[in-house]
Amino acid sequence: MTVYKKENTPVASQESYCIGTKIGKCDICRVTKKTLLLRYGFTLCEDCLSICTMILEQLQLEEESSPRQNKSPQAYAKPSI
Repeated sequence: MTVYKKENTPVASQESYCIGTKIGKCDICRVTKKTLLLRYGFTLCEDCLSICTMILEQLQLEEESSPRQNKSPQAYAKPSI
C-alpha cells in the first residue's frame, strides 16, 4: 500500500480533513481507485467526497435559514408500532 503525503492531495478545500492518498476502495461507492485518507479512518474517492461535502453544506444552510425549534430527543425517536 502506497500512501502519499498531504502535499500531493489535489483537493485543496478539504485539506484540513485529508491526511493523504492511496489506491484502494472508496468506503461509499466501493470502486478501487485513488482515494483520500480522511480523519477518523474514512477513505473516500474525490467524487464521493465532493458529493458528501455538497450535501453537508446544503444541510448546514437549511439549518441556518430555518427558525430555531425546541426539538426534544423524542422528536427523533422511531414511532412505536
